[in-house]
Amino acid sequence: MKNVINANAMNGAGINGAIKQYMNDRGIKYSHVAEKVQIPHNIFSNIIHGRRNVKAEELFRICDILGITADELRNYNGMYAAGKLPMTKETA
Repeated sequence: MKNVINANAMNGAGINGAIKQYMNDRGIKYSHVAEKVQIPHNIFSNIIHGRRNVKAEELFRICDILGITADELRNYNGMYAAGKLPMTKETA
């Protein structure tokens, strides 16, 4: 059995919602991340919209591309939107 992260097991909307929120807060395109982590766009869309659980190895690849740890992402609650994180090159 493959390691799967339950979308609803973390932080209300789950890790899937945290991925989506983190990317939205920074203006990172879903297609860019999907391409970098080598996940088909339709599968990545299902992950970030909570229609599919993210596999552990996918989560770690996504986090690597986003430059955040899985723990930071799990605890992410829109800190950029609240002005607690600096802007990145992608959003400048």
